[in-house]
Amino acid sequence: MAELFDSITFEIDFNAGSWTDVSDEVLINPQPTFRRGNPNNGPQDRVARIGTIFFALKNLAGKYSPGHTNAQSGFGVGNKVRLSFTFEGETYYKTQGKIPKGGIRPLAGSLGKRYTEVDAHDWLKQVTQHELRLMTLALNQRSDQAIALVDANLQVSPINTDYRTGTANFPRVFHTTKDRTPAVAEIKHFVDSELSYYYVTGDRTDGETVVLESRFTRSTSVDTDTLPKSISESGNRLLEDGTNKLDEDGTIRILNETEDAVFSNNMEDMSVEIGANLANLIKSKSWPVEIDAAATTILFTLNEVIELTAGQTITGYRGAYIDPDGSGRRVSGTEMVTPVSATDYSANAQADGGGANKTAQLTVIASVGTEAIEYELTNSDTASIFITTLQARGKGMYEYQKFESIREDLASQAIHGVISLSVKFKYEPDVTIVQSYGDIVLSETTSDDVVVKGIPFHANYDSKTMYGFLVLEPGSRFAVVEDHTGVSQDFFVQGYEATIINKNMVDFTIFPRAADLQTFWVLGTSKLGEDTGLGIG
Repeated sequence: MAELFDSITFEIDFNAGSWTDVSDEVLINPQPTFRRGNPNNGPQDRVARIGTIFFALKNLAGKYSPGHTNAQSGFGVGNKVRLSFTFEGETYYKTQGKIPKGGIRPLAGSLGKRYTEVDAHDWLKQVTQHELRLMTLALNQRSDQAIALVDANLQVSPINTDYRTGTANFPRVFHTTKDRTPAVAEIKHFVDSELSYYYVTGDRTDGETVVLESRFTRSTSVDTDTLPKSISESGNRLLEDGTNKLDEDGTIRILNETEDAVFSNNMEDMSVEIGANLANLIKSKSWPVEIDAAATTILFTLNEVIELTAGQTITGYRGAYIDPDGSGRRVSGTEMVTPVSATDYSANAQADGGGANKTAQLTVIASVGTEAIEYELTNSDTASIFITTLQARGKGMYEYQKFESIREDLASQAIHGVISLSVKFKYEPDVTIVQSYGDIVLSETTSDDVVVKGIPFHANYDSKTMYGFLVLEPGSRFAVVEDHTGVSQDFFVQGYEATIINKNMVDFTIFPRAADLQTFWVLGTSKLGEDTGLGIG
């Protein structure tokens, strides 16, 4: 039976903490859309893409033209946007994001369309645009601990997190961080080195929960998720005499029944490719680290004289670490030495160093990270001074040689030729584990199996597809039976996209990843050799 939402609600936070319902001003055309998670399902598609929301607001009198005399107060770049759906009295916050620069586009012309297009981006935008700054070397870290350290480096924190305890223990992290390394790049290093997943889901409160899986999360999730049954399909609670049990207001009490998230021939279509992720030669790469024995290596040195006028302070003067071998290559550093007067810095009354020594009038405060050092430099003299020496000493960390393990399927190569795939495990130094990871990736790419790329549904088709849309999020497990293609298997949600039609209907497409790929044997949960491969950890 076809179902309709109680409501679909668009909200904007104009005042940094107060949500305003703008649903009545959202246009049917252009159709609102949103996307979340990862649209791809290959072995390296473990970190979600930036989630997006798009809609258009009525703008007849310039209300949604920032700078207009009639403009909505507070409307602008940086506003939060939230989208929720209510069905049978229950509200599901499917997504939340922020309006980015360029995300507000009023269409000009008093005789034209007169609406404003709005984009919003989810949490992945924050970690994509943020460049890590002055991260310090951390030892013996799990992926969840390391990502928490990344979060601490951001100016904006995720609303909710669900970080599962990591399985791998990385001897050191952040030694790969260089100048302008995006936070998402480090997150991907952790996720790839753990063989886990990182994404954002909706929830029942905010529309933003950042999730980090562990290596074993999907191996221990062996059953499909459950969906609520609609009120019309749930039974009534009965008394011992067989009559309906009533609430205090006289209404019949309904059982809270559920059903498995299994969809049988009720999808609108299905995108299927044969051998889409085929690869038969896997190059697994790791980068062992060489670290100096003593904290005496000069990793940064001033190459031009700095003038400080009387009483002047310079902040944020940054020096990236450079390989002392003269190659000019960026390297990392640890155990950096607190700057020592006359050794690590000096100043003079003249730019050429031929005047009076002014080092005593120079105050140097250093903040260090694995990728660079930042200085605060202050001149306490009544005249200009010139900094002629400034250097940073510590232990250099070098990734000179990478380890590469080759795993291949000769039988597949005889049929298809050599199809190679390179996979990077930046934080896993154990050669045996890296080789095993290569075997795992090869096992899931070496055959030309059916790969389901996308499964479109009409949410309003019936209560199961309705609750499928509302409840299933990236990481959820569900099953599909489709007779025409012969597909009958379990999947995990990689991501999804949705289009809102006529303010009360939704078409959505799930981007799936087969559940039988990259599963590990877990004691008491799996059957080794039947539904899983050998676990590592």
